[in-house]
Amino acid sequence: MRRVLPVLFMLLAVSALADELTASAVITAFRMGATPEAITASINNAGNTVAPVTQTDLANLKAAGVPDAVVQALVAKAPAPTPPPGQPRPDDPRLVNVVRMARSGLSEPIVLEQLKRSGENFQLTPNDLVYLKAEGVPESVITFLVTNKNVSSVTSAPAVAAEPTVTPAPTVAPTATPTPEPTELTVEDVVLIKPTFMKKNRPGRLVFKGDDVQFNDAVDPRESFGFQMSGVEKVWFTCQARPSESFCYQINLQIVKGARYRFQDVKRETGSNEAIQKMEEWIKKHFPSVSWAPPDMND
Repeated sequence: MRRVLPVLFMLLAVSALADELTASAVITAFRMGATPEAITASINNAGNTVAPVTQTDLANLKAAGVPDAVVQALVAKAPAPTPPPGQPRPDDPRLVNVVRMARSGLSEPIVLEQLKRSGENFQLTPNDLVYLKAEGVPESVITFLVTNKNVSSVTSAPAVAAEPTVTPAPTVAPTATPTPEPTELTVEDVVLIKPTFMKKNRPGRLVFKGDDVQFNDAVDPRESFGFQMSGVEKVWFTCQARPSESFCYQINLQIVKGARYRFQDVKRETGSNEAIQKMEEWIKKHFPSVSWAPPDMND
């Protein structure tokens, strides 16, 4: 820790002198002993800007052993490269974010998982296909964008009217009293992830009740707080690639013109993400209008 702070200050100083945080500055800070969390916090700092990240920068970051989480944060905040004259541009502007994810070093399973969870449909034009191919997007991702459609977006063919038939009146069976659905959900074993290494992550539990969400701090009740689901702009996951499927261990909520909350499953290291799955099911069932979208450059 004694060495991390000077190195982090050096990273900020390099950024200030150059006006933009570069891949070279990140490599230097990492080699000097700065932790990945400290570097990521500096990248995500609203007061810092990030220079465009080239393919050469990505190769240098990988060769230097910079962790994937740091590289992803750097690429996510970097401005999208301006296509040179003559290079195709997409008809669907959302494809720019797809290209950014594919170029950031994220594995194909994670990119596909984020697209699935976003619930968005893409009607790709020939120009869009040329753009994705030119930008090096994997075939599996392009195929998913072409073939995947939400069930709700497919218009079913009208049913053919059948000839009316006379049937006996059915016997009315006694109606069972339905079991009322729960109106409240408590999710244990979560930890609030703080955006900087200087603030400790806070273990606790989340309580969903109506539109209200309350985080109860397990250590210091004064750190507890609440917010409303009606004020959530979008939700996305942080996942880890695995051979069979992506393992999503963290849920992120962006409040409209406000804070961003990151809740991680305490049992992540044991291979469990039960708490994240509970929150996903509850939000999708009770707040279907909430947007599930891939992270953009500010996430």
